[in-house]
Amino acid sequence: MPRRFPVRFVLSVSLFSAVFVLIATPAAAQTPSAHGPNTAKQAPLSRTASIFHDGTEALHAGDLDRAEKSFRQVLAAEPNSAPALSNLGVVAIRRQRWEEAVRLLTKAAKFAPKVPGVRLNLALAYYRQNRYDLAIAPLESVLHDSAPSQAQARYLLGLCYFFTGRYTDATHTLEFLWPEQAGNLAYLYVLGLAAQHAKLPDDSYGIVIQGLCRARIVEELPWQRSNSRFARGNVKCEA
Repeated sequence: MPRRFPVRFVLSVSLFSAVFVLIATPAAAQTPSAHGPNTAKQAPLSRTASIFHDGTEALHAGDLDRAEKSFRQVLAAEPNSAPALSNLGVVAIRRQRWEEAVRLLTKAAKFAPKVPGVRLNLALAYYRQNRYDLAIAPLESVLHDSAPSQAQARYLLGLCYFFTGRYTDATHTLEFLWPEQAGNLAYLYVLGLAAQHAKLPDDSYGIVIQGLCRARIVEELPWQRSNSRFARGNVKCEA
């Protein structure tokens, strides 16, 4: 039986573990000594910081009920705590409560505008609701503010461009990831489709086809059953 790889299914699998967990420490937990970094003893954590620490441990352990309870206690004491808001947003993402995640992470981003991980989580919450157009701006800002090669944000942004019909942007965004993603079937599939729809010169994406050839699925892809430039006779797998 020929294998079929619906784009959205393949990508949902590849991104399932892409939740970026922001584990930050509230201001109350940061207790540098008045005598500088060489001081032998550091002040004990405040009660709020201790509760936050318990919440982060629970989140790492997958105990979402305990994590949520802890972070809400922190929020009750510090209503503008970006770390607590952000981690509650992560809890909501883990529970697939997308609207709640968007609300919490939007507020967290307001109080922590320089923390890219908050915006990355916000974009992921939008992505999971198929609201690709709304995910683009926070992802673009992550790439602008952090390293341009930030792989997770770049991959997600390329997919959002693809699903909103911005095929040229998708191609140029995703091709940057070629060195580490050349063996990723979902990546090759989407990059190939994006390049086709963008009507880029043949020689700019021939290497993508060879990657699909290595995966032995090139003849099963949509363009091989059409009269497109990718059709059989124009692109051949190397021996």
